[in-house]
Amino acid sequence: MGVGVLLRGESGSGKSDCALELISRGHILIADDAVSVVRIDEVLFGSSADGLTGLLAVRGLGICDIGQLYGNSSVADRCEIGLCINLRAETVADDYEKFGCEQLEFEIMGMKIPYFVISNSTARPLSVIVETVVRMLKTGVKTAETSLIARYDKAVAG
Repeated sequence: MGVGVLLRGESGSGKSDCALELISRGHILIADDAVSVVRIDEVLFGSSADGLTGLLAVRGLGICDIGQLYGNSSVADRCEIGLCINLRAETVADDYEKFGCEQLEFEIMGMKIPYFVISNSTARPLSVIVETVVRMLKTGVKTAETSLIARYDKAVAG
């Protein structure tokens, strides 16, 4: 969708599974665990470490050659990084997560990019959630909490 997404998280948080889901939906893999980041002027670029391009380690499957499995167009050498998503193991859900949060920023090499934290469980379609975050970023459309609260306040005020 034209936005490079840097997926972060602890081991086992679902990064590779999410990447595999995204690839199967037509998106492109730049790098797996060893992401090299460089800053050129005011732009951050991510690429794979030498010799690892197109390889994705997936629990239960091993190291997958994405180019061979999904075609060479599913892999690229580098991409501009425009968003960071941190995946974390889902714990007890709270209202803060259920109803969204303020947009955060993540700093890399002195550059700030949009940052979201997403809880993961096996029941969540992470690829669709990541695509939705990208759409929100590209269109400027935010979640609807603010308008919902305003409508509620107006209804209560009479």
